[in-house]
Amino acid sequence: MQRRDIARPRAQRGFSLIEVVVAIALVAILAGALAPLGIRSMRAAQLEKSRTRMDVLLRAMAGDPLQADYGYLGDMGRLPATLADLNDATGKPAFAVNAADGVGYGWAGPYAPAIAPVGGAVVDAWSTALQYDGVTAQLRSAGIDHQFATADDLVRPFAPLGTGGNLVVTVMGLPNTGDPAEQLDTARVDVFVASSLAGVRNEQLMGGAGPFTANNLHLGLHALRAVGSGTYAGAAVVRDVVTIKRGSTLRTIVLDQP
Repeated sequence: MQRRDIARPRAQRGFSLIEVVVAIALVAILAGALAPLGIRSMRAAQLEKSRTRMDVLLRAMAGDPLQADYGYLGDMGRLPATLADLNDATGKPAFAVNAADGVGYGWAGPYAPAIAPVGGAVVDAWSTALQYDGVTAQLRSAGIDHQFATADDLVRPFAPLGTGGNLVVTVMGLPNTGDPAEQLDTARVDVFVASSLAGVRNEQLMGGAGPFTANNLHLGLHALRAVGSGTYAGAAVVRDVVTIKRGSTLRTIVLDQP
């Protein structure tokens, strides 16, 4: 008597043991070949995520000058002591615009809410807390091996971040006699610049005999005030707002002789 399964088509009889073993071996070989690619892809994604997080933190600290934004530094007048300060308002004066200056001073955060919640650790893509230098603003990730000071560390920025600049102000006086404008010196004008000092407005008398100078001002908005003296006493006080950038910023203001 003939067996019925011999006459059935191959597709209906299933796979032989040898065929199954061969298929499993092929799948294993393919998986082994693709595994390194998958690991490299995952590591590349983690590296990119860490770099992105660090760049976001740098913008939060010092803003983006191209967008007229100076972040925590511009509002508070200094870099944060710790990364937690970017999102934690504890002990910091609230941001407010000075009515006379038109310039705001104080904490206007949170500055990096997408990176960490208030009180939360600021970590890289491998959940290791970032190291932060409050003087240079440099951030360091321990990288894939979770160990600092090894070859796979990530550092942003590559050089210390410049956080200040210099200001040079020239004051031109317009004599009430109709004579040509004249450059004023300390005998005829005092020039003040207001900056944020830990989030509080701080005004200082600018140095120099004219032009007037102030060095190492923090990046961001500052308020100028020129007050006449001597033959310019009683002149209307002139106010101006200047943005300090890295390097030297030059500004000219005009004072009318009364």
